[in-house]
Amino acid sequence: MSVQAENPTGSSPDAIVPFKVALEGVVYTLVDVHEGHDARFEDWYENDHFYAGGVLAPYVLSGRRWYASKALRDSRFASPACPLPDAGAGTNLATYFVTAGGLRSFYEWINPQLVTLRSGGRMFADRTHVNTDGYRLESILSFPGASAVPAHVAGDHPFAGLFVAYLDASAGERPDPGAALPAGTLALSLRPNVGSLTEASLGLASAQPGMNFPAVGGAPVRLVMAFLNEAPPADPEWSAGLARRVARLTGSAAVWGGGFRPVVPGSRAHLAELR
Repeated sequence: MSVQAENPTGSSPDAIVPFKVALEGVVYTLVDVHEGHDARFEDWYENDHFYAGGVLAPYVLSGRRWYASKALRDSRFASPACPLPDAGAGTNLATYFVTAGGLRSFYEWINPQLVTLRSGGRMFADRTHVNTDGYRLESILSFPGASAVPAHVAGDHPFAGLFVAYLDASAGERPDPGAALPAGTLALSLRPNVGSLTEASLGLASAQPGMNFPAVGGAPVRLVMAFLNEAPPADPEWSAGLARRVARLTGSAAVWGGGFRPVVPGSRAHLAELR
């Protein structure tokens, strides 16, 4: 990205100073909203928590919300090594993209912020965290037909869908750059960020599953977020095939994979697809 700089030297007014916006990582929260509470969750998250617990944080570039319909949840891939007790859990996903320094600053802000929100009665109990963590960008995956959209605008670009894959990073395989993903896909490989949420800020007596994705193969999980130009189909074979291709690209083993569609701000149309 280029921005017009101030011109204290008196040089040509057409001169610009290029300024590179860096994507450091993603604040990622996948939750399973309890049945019968979808509309209440939507009202709370869209009208309060998306801002009070997300995009108003320092260093946040953008925020995006996603949902997994029942058909998409039923079509997820899960390997025998998947540590999740229920591979179909996880109805709503929020992603906040942060620039350099953002992961540390976000969690320095959000931990006391959650305590304040809870004391004011502004939290939502009828949900279970599947994976809520900060992830640091490891690489932008390269493959034939990859998107030219810059990574730092992933949260703003109107991608039609998202495919999320959790991978066993201890597989030790050589990455296969020929394992192409759907044309126009922007695929980000990320690793867990050390020191994110605390039990106290989440109102917990101790750590619980869902704060971090459990380690697989003795190593922290690798997360790949593949932003798609077309909505993901509710097709188990498609999900399994894409999870394995993503794994080959990174030299990993596929553990879990599933599609999401974007929540349209101000719309409740997606609620009918959740159950």
